[in-house]
Amino acid sequence: MSRVSKRYSKALFSLAMEENVLEKVSVDMASLRELLSAESSFLAFTKNPLVSGAHKEKVLEELFKASFQPLTLDFVKLLSRKKRLDILDDVVTDFEALMLLHRNQLEAEIVSAQPLDGEQVSAIKQRLKELFGKEILVRLKEDSALIGGFLVRINGQIIDNSIRYQLTKLKEQLVA
Repeated sequence: MSRVSKRYSKALFSLAMEENVLEKVSVDMASLRELLSAESSFLAFTKNPLVSGAHKEKVLEELFKASFQPLTLDFVKLLSRKKRLDILDDVVTDFEALMLLHRNQLEAEIVSAQPLDGEQVSAIKQRLKELFGKEILVRLKEDSALIGGFLVRINGQIIDNSIRYQLTKLKEQLVA
């Protein structure tokens, strides 16, 4: 993320709070995230320097005028006018990070060798909540290379409770 994208996302966040439409703008930004990740042609369109800003603005108006908040639409059009639409994906990511902070939440990815049941996921979430003091949003993933156990990626940290990790540590101790 760039400092420029952080400035734009903070400006949008502040304005949305001021106008009391923060949750609605957050929904719009989530829609943009989905569109940017699902449609490579839309991402390419936003980053294409050969398409004029006026044309991009017109396309954005047609795409989003019916579904987006006026504030979000004006913001995206402003990015186009300022020739900053190429950082839209970074702005969306930064905005989502601000929303997590605002809601006192953290995202965590739990990777396990086999599918975890609801009780196991709840127990892990509860322990993470105790450790970090925030509500935990979880994404589940499977990786059979872990052999057993799980690992958690959260807040730039990895908590590895996998059998693969334990076997590696045991091997290191035996070799030493």
